[in-house]
Amino acid sequence: MFKKYWLRYLILLAAIGIVLSFILRLLTPSPTIISKTDFITTNKSGDSTKFSKITYVGSPYTEVPEKLSLLTIQPNSTSLEYVKNTIIEQYDLEQIINLPNLWQGTNFSLSYNENDDEYVFSSNYASPTQIVASLPQAINTSQQFIAKIFPNVQFSVLDEQVKYFGGSFQVNEVKPKEANIVEIPFAYSFDNIPVYLNHKSGSALRIMVNGLYEIQKVIFQPDILLLIPTEKTIGIISVETALENINNHNEASVVSAFEINTGIFTLEEVREGTLTSVSLEYRADLKTGFAYPFYRFVGELINQTGQVIQAEIITPAVPTK
Repeated sequence: MFKKYWLRYLILLAAIGIVLSFILRLLTPSPTIISKTDFITTNKSGDSTKFSKITYVGSPYTEVPEKLSLLTIQPNSTSLEYVKNTIIEQYDLEQIINLPNLWQGTNFSLSYNENDDEYVFSSNYASPTQIVASLPQAINTSQQFIAKIFPNVQFSVLDEQVKYFGGSFQVNEVKPKEANIVEIPFAYSFDNIPVYLNHKSGSALRIMVNGLYEIQKVIFQPDILLLIPTEKTIGIISVETALENINNHNEASVVSAFEINTGIFTLEEVREGTLTSVSLEYRADLKTGFAYPFYRFVGELINQTGQVIQAEIITPAVPTK
């Protein structure tokens, strides 16, 4: 009799365990895994690269969060047309006849660069020779411009990517103390992580300020967005796993590349590469309407003909399937 009750008790416990396990699965969200689409494997130029023997020799990347949010992308209430019209009205520009992508005024011009898919608003005059003595003041000038032209857009300064230039119409990078122009990049951001659009290497907005703390040039991308976090979070993979995905699954995209000698090269196949720095960023896939974390590596790639190419490549920092 005792054995019979004991057996029933064990069966009951097993049944309860199965039910509780089932309920726990229902209550516990399954991990979010990103689908491996062409967005992950297509370069900025539109082609794809076969990678092998890619190594990372830079400093260990220790700032890897455990999880990050999946973001959705929506058009911002500040539209491209609003931005263009505001610039045209406030700076008294007129469209040039037979040139639909060019507006000119006495002091400034606005144009659209189809190759880079960017708008350029620039002064018609050479930059003054005065040195930019205060970066905070230059940033303040930039933020005032943003508040006036992009009123509902949240941009963050990328402090570590500020560039310093010397010259007038033709400029070259110089030391900060020698610069009469400073270029301040602004990006969308979430959780203090910059967000880049599609396969673009540069930030969504770059503002150049001269030594008189006036706007010298503004470069902005046409997609003006609103980023909204979803309830889903994604686990972040290690840099080592990301490198394995590049080498074994070609999960990478070249977003910037140049060859210093001839400027002519192919990236159909990369036989080896040495990467020297890595950073974490979001990438907004405008086709799917989502943004999720990527690693960006910088270094040298060697193609099948032996050319050495300076490049930036991105790869998902999250699991894919």
